[in-house]
Amino acid sequence: MAWDRKEKTIGVSRRRPHLHLSPWAISRRPSLSALRFNAFDLFAATARCSHLHHIDTSLVTPESEMTRALIRQYVDDVSDNFAIDTGGKRFKDFVDNYFTGTVAAGLAYLAMVQENYVWFSHFERLKGGRPRYRKSPDFVFLDKDFSCALVESKGSRLATSTAFNARVEAGYLDQVHPHIGYPIGGIIATHGYCVGSYLSSSTQADLRIHFTHVPFRRRFKPQTKQGKDEIQRNNYVTAFALVHSETLGEQIRTGDGPDSIGFMRFEWRGQYWLTALEDQRQRQTDLGSGFVYAMEQGIALRVLTKFLSHDLNGEQIEIEPLPPERFQRLKEEIGRPEGAVFPDGLAVIAKPEFRDPVRLTRGPTPDGHFGYRVTSNRDGLPTLRPTA
Repeated sequence: MAWDRKEKTIGVSRRRPHLHLSPWAISRRPSLSALRFNAFDLFAATARCSHLHHIDTSLVTPESEMTRALIRQYVDDVSDNFAIDTGGKRFKDFVDNYFTGTVAAGLAYLAMVQENYVWFSHFERLKGGRPRYRKSPDFVFLDKDFSCALVESKGSRLATSTAFNARVEAGYLDQVHPHIGYPIGGIIATHGYCVGSYLSSSTQADLRIHFTHVPFRRRFKPQTKQGKDEIQRNNYVTAFALVHSETLGEQIRTGDGPDSIGFMRFEWRGQYWLTALEDQRQRQTDLGSGFVYAMEQGIALRVLTKFLSHDLNGEQIEIEPLPPERFQRLKEEIGRPEGAVFPDGLAVIAKPEFRDPVRLTRGPTPDGHFGYRVTSNRDGLPTLRPTA
């Protein structure tokens, strides 16, 4: 039976520390012993991780649908353990590499969320790292305290366990370790991980994690809040491209946005969420009939104000994640028929009801600040048109 409803668990079988003596390095030993997730957690995580540049929604749909179809087909809906069944071993090499790498990236992302990281960017989208060093990790993650972790993802279904262990260790030493202590996107990388997904067993896959270690207790050195901005910006470029359109994602990247943006709004579990208008959502990846990407309204307003407004008059807009207790409550309440939610405000939600078109308009807010606010729920809203 194709995987739809059953929550899955993948255990961590190995944690390996690596000494680092940079004065900026800190120890952040992985705390998770097992990762638990549903199908839509993984589908959404792979969609977030698989696209380096802005997302052309007309292209991401078949890519994401192909990945979703492959994962559903080769993961059962019976066992508690996450594994790729024996049918997946019939892939040609190039298909296997794509499939395994995509699944491994999604699992690494979910592991970092469980370790309380909130925002991420592809390393290649940021400037910095060790000068004149060519190898690099996949991702850069920030937690709510703005400590910065580098993450490399590895996955294999064909290597022996010993060979894969060596590959994960090399991934950390060659692609993560050299960049610790250097600024990346305006903030210094303090630690890092290589998260390996060993998918060889058809009954029980496992994770192997290599990570930064310092030989004594060292407190995290506070960094300037401005250093986090580029990582947060890139995080929401991807998120809003999925929620709304390629056009809005690119405008967040460049900082040049419109005065008015149309969304559909609906209430779900006691708060408002925003998703694309009907004609845009037809072009989205919706993870199956009736599912939509959405952004929590309060976070959406702050993100758009921070990255698309030029008239803030020195006002600092801080983007906070979903409150931990609210995020945890949503995670506990969501079953497969409802989707998935992430701490940066992005969610995948099934069949939301009570949708109303709303207009977000940029200008003075009722409390005397400047930014985007909900001003209308009438029809005939302006729609951002995808670029050619």
